[in-house]
Amino acid sequence: MAALAIPAAAIGNPEAAGVVPTAEPDAPSLTGTVTSFGPAVVSPGGSISTTVEIASSSVENSDGLALRMTMTQLPLTSRDDVAAFLDAPEEFASRTVVERPLPAVSLGQPARANLAAPVAGLALPPETWGVYGLAVVLTGAGESRVIDTMVFTWTDAPIPSLPVAVVATASGTDARVGALLTAAEHPSVTLLVDPVAVGRLSGVAGSLSAREAYRVPASNPDLASLAHGPGASILEFALAQSASEVPRSLQGLPWVGIVPVLDEPTLQLAHDYGAVANLVEPRYGAVLSAMTTPGPGLPPPVANVTLEASGNTIALMMPEPGLSDLLAQYRPHHPAAPSRIVAESALIAAQGDGTQPIILSTGSSWMVDGTQPSPVLAALFDAPWVAPVSLASVLSDTRRGTATVSGVQTTEADLSASAVDAIATRLTRLQHLGATTESPATVVDGPSAALLGVVSLDARASQADRNGAVLDLLEVVDRTLESVSITSGSALNLVSATGNVPVTIRNDLDVASTVTVRMTANSPNIRITDSPVVTIPPHSEVTALIPVTAVSSANVTVRLSLRNENNDLIGTVRAVDMRVRADWGNAATAVFTVALVLLLIAGLVRTVRRGRKDTRTGPGEVAALDEPQSSGVAHD
Repeated sequence: MAALAIPAAAIGNPEAAGVVPTAEPDAPSLTGTVTSFGPAVVSPGGSISTTVEIASSSVENSDGLALRMTMTQLPLTSRDDVAAFLDAPEEFASRTVVERPLPAVSLGQPARANLAAPVAGLALPPETWGVYGLAVVLTGAGESRVIDTMVFTWTDAPIPSLPVAVVATASGTDARVGALLTAAEHPSVTLLVDPVAVGRLSGVAGSLSAREAYRVPASNPDLASLAHGPGASILEFALAQSASEVPRSLQGLPWVGIVPVLDEPTLQLAHDYGAVANLVEPRYGAVLSAMTTPGPGLPPPVANVTLEASGNTIALMMPEPGLSDLLAQYRPHHPAAPSRIVAESALIAAQGDGTQPIILSTGSSWMVDGTQPSPVLAALFDAPWVAPVSLASVLSDTRRGTATVSGVQTTEADLSASAVDAIATRLTRLQHLGATTESPATVVDGPSAALLGVVSLDARASQADRNGAVLDLLEVVDRTLESVSITSGSALNLVSATGNVPVTIRNDLDVASTVTVRMTANSPNIRITDSPVVTIPPHSEVTALIPVTAVSSANVTVRLSLRNENNDLIGTVRAVDMRVRADWGNAATAVFTVALVLLLIAGLVRTVRRGRKDTRTGPGEVAALDEPQSSGVAHD
């Protein structure tokens, strides 16, 4: 519930309203909160009422308080009048329609009163319709102040029909998307959904199958920033995500571009990638400067816009700006908010012919509590003159405006071209890394969602320093991109004419990665004969052996890289110095061979010499043979 404490003021004619402004510095501080109000549309035989709670910040009792409801004596005939009354009710002649005394109020002891007025006591003119202003006024305790203001619509005569297509965008965080879908639960609301975000919400996608829905690219990217920088590949990636990585019930939806800027590059980008139409984002207030309309009455909600340079024509949907803004942001959760939307829709209907539709868009800034369907939408669709229509029927209406758009409109809200390029590069590299695994989504989804988030339309409005945020995010993403990398040292040796060069690869991903290890050299001194394919388990290292042939001895620089099956680079290329000594292996072999031969010859010579010595008998040897042999037994 909203609380207002507006400076003391008489309402219109002070005598008619019975309001006497006073100013007593020592008066207790009183605040009032409107906790209920309705109905938004009043008909003969009905009544209108509001409940108000008065609280005090003083421990002293405030006696003699009263609440009164005042009503404008004349209807408010324009939307400007409605805004003026709500802002400064004292400027409009009013009269009291109901008054109630309040019990004493003090700190911790608020008072509540219901002010109800039957239509018969409002003296509303019969067989007419109109919008009237109401004010709740607190009097007594030495002060008189306006607690709150609101409007209602009196209907004792037909109001022209107003076909209305309401479009609600559901993108952003999971919690935000869930809250938006809850608020837009009315079956007459057309949804523009990010299917990737909706797909993450359990059980939600199936419930949308019966609704009119279009898709936006994943994370609803800022098309202006993408168009003004090299961001076409980002849009392509986001569209691919929203078309494939989604529940079956959301596949095949046509896509709508939501544009913050009406310039040729932005609209051309959406056209090039197949948008069925573009919707102007209400919060940025982009309007066609020179649109030709097909006739009197309400301006058409759709225009055929010709792009001057290319000659292409695109459909541009233009929400009714004032009512769209009220729908999205006017006094969120206040019980009187629906009555203003309803009243202004009646004033818009009076300008049309009963068949001319309008589009209302909640935009990306719709303020919802996420716990219930929007009471504002419910009240709007309940208005007798409002005829809900589909967005498809509005797009098929041939009564369109025409306009031409040319040139570029860059603004400070655009993400810099260098930041867009950096994001595009990282998204491409993430896909290359994901292709080395059996579960690419495990690698790609998290970092890519963060990258798309920083270039989203929501970020355009809410983040002051998007370029700085991009730099911080790139550091995080780069660590992921280096998860599969070569960890070998900065020097390698080859000391033979042929051999296998060991290269160590590290995988810090949570899934196995299969890569081709490639070595290249701009030197005729070596030839690389193969590029091995290795699979590295998660959080492990593997050594790959690269077969190399040395042509001649030299110091060369080789480049080591990892590739996926499509030959896309993974990580970064490493330059490594290699010492090639092709003759060292031959020399070592020769030395070893000579040494072996010499050892063999030496062994033969020694054997021959020992053999000759064993076959010769000396003089002492015969005598020794003639001596008797001992029996091993001792004798006396």
